[in-house]
Amino acid sequence: MLEQTLRSSLTSLWFLAIWSLATAISLAVLWRDLMRNNAHLVSLMKWVWTFTVAYSGPLGLAVYYCSGDPLFWSSLVFSLSIGLIAAYPMNVLLIRLGVKKGMHSPKHMAHGA
Repeated sequence: MLEQTLRSSLTSLWFLAIWSLATAISLAVLWRDLMRNNAHLVSLMKWVWTFTVAYSGPLGLAVYYCSGDPLFWSSLVFSLSIGLIAAYPMNVLLIRLGVKKGMHSPKHMAHGA
């Protein structure tokens, strides 16, 4: 039921049109802010933010505006640490059960080796 609802919503032309419009507006807001308030940023970072917002729309714009806040960075460190603690034991279990393979030396993974 949920899968069907998501599938029909995400493949709707209306959803795509609204999301595209929201992304275009987000890009315009981003570039206005980059030119007015963050002109000192190097061009590479401007392109990084542009691609971030282009791929994630208004969500990426929200991250852009929160990124100057120390709470954002401390929350990021905390959430990544908790994610590691939660994911590591499960990955070890999946490797031991043979469901997934562990990391191998790139030297041994070369094609034709």
